[in-house]
Amino acid sequence: MLPLMRLMCIAIGLCSLMVTTGCPVVVVGGAAGAGAYAYSKGKLTRSYQADYDTTMAASLDTLENMKMAIEEKPSGDAITSVVKATNSGGKPVTVTITLVAPNITEVSVRSGTVGLWDRKESKRVHANIAQRLQ
Repeated sequence: MLPLMRLMCIAIGLCSLMVTTGCPVVVVGGAAGAGAYAYSKGKLTRSYQADYDTTMAASLDTLENMKMAIEEKPSGDAITSVVKATNSGGKPVTVTITLVAPNITEVSVRSGTVGLWDRKESKRVHANIAQRLQ
C-alpha cells in the first residue's frame, strides 16, 4: 500500500506543478528556439534565434512594410524595447522585443484594443518578422 500512496503523492505534486507553471513552460519551450507561439492576454509571443539588433531591425522593417505608422519609436533599454504603431485600419499594434540570451530574442505582438485583440494580425506581423530573420 505504501508504494501506491507514494505514487499518488508524486502524481498530485506533478499535476499541481503543471497547473501553476503551465504558461512559463510554453514560453520556455519557445525560448529554446522551437518557434512555437504563446498567446496570453492579447499578446502573441514567439522566440527567434537572432540577436537583439537584428530582431529590432526586422520588426521595424515589418511594420513599415505592412504600412503601419510608427507612433512611438523603440523605448526601453538594451534588454527590452517597445514599439507602438497603428495599422491601416487605425487599430493599435504594440511590438515588444526582449533579449533572452545573446542570440535569442522574444517578440510579443499585440494587435487591436482590449477585448477585441486581433490574433490574425499579430500572426501576420510575426510571419513577416520570421521571414526577415531567415
